[in-house]
Amino acid sequence: MNPDVSDDYFDTASTGDGVLVRMSDNVAATLTHHVERLARFLETGAVDAEPGGLFRRRTTSEDVARRMFPDAYPDRAESDAFRARHTAALGDSAAARRFIHRCSTGSQHVLPREEADEWIGVLGMVRFVAFPRTGVRGDAPELVWFNWAQESLVAALHPDWFSARP
Repeated sequence: MNPDVSDDYFDTASTGDGVLVRMSDNVAATLTHHVERLARFLETGAVDAEPGGLFRRRTTSEDVARRMFPDAYPDRAESDAFRARHTAALGDSAAARRFIHRCSTGSQHVLPREEADEWIGVLGMVRFVAFPRTGVRGDAPELVWFNWAQESLVAALHPDWFSARP
């Protein structure tokens, strides 16, 4: 076995009416772990405790929520009103729960377009819970991996967006 080749994989392909997703069992377990953290945050506001430090405070659920759901308008009052109108939808954990259920049923799936779109959103939100602090380097391996998995789903769902241009 080549030591440079990983047994962990996450592959996607367009099926025309959806997306084929294949992943190793370890990747499915890792995704499930992170998406469970997201679902717990959306349902309860709980974030995993991070060690503080001499010069840094602990990340709060409010910090994560503000980064995950930033102001929609420059005016603070308009943003607060928007957030009040859409709080239930913004904090809905149903897509995360469907993601968890799907990963618990195996490591190969054909996702309908709507569910593939949900997975893209869930992976986007997972990054805020997995990396709750601002200032995380954009090339952190775990962050790059979540970005790559999300981009793979987008490319399979919308292959025309990635076609070569003349």
